[in-house]
Amino acid sequence: MIAVDGVRSIRYPHSNAAALMTFTIFAIAAVTWAALGETCPYCAAMDGRSVSTGTNFFRPDGAEPLGFRTDIQHPPIHGGCDCQIVPS
Repeated sequence: MIAVDGVRSIRYPHSNAAALMTFTIFAIAAVTWAALGETCPYCAAMDGRSVSTGTNFFRPDGAEPLGFRTDIQHPPIHGGCDCQIVPS
């Protein structure tokens, strides 16, 4: 794993987006949030949560503590986030 946060935060969004696209192509029915490494309390709470493939983990309704402005279908949800999605 690359330890530089700027590089890590660029790498993971693309790998999770590619994973979601692959799961969709191969008709994987659901995906699960997987917290890896040193995890913040918020990501630890997300660990193991599953949704149907293509469904949002979060919506921009202002109710979430991190204040999402867009739909979130995969990690990362904050800088330095090292979470990933896995098939359910």
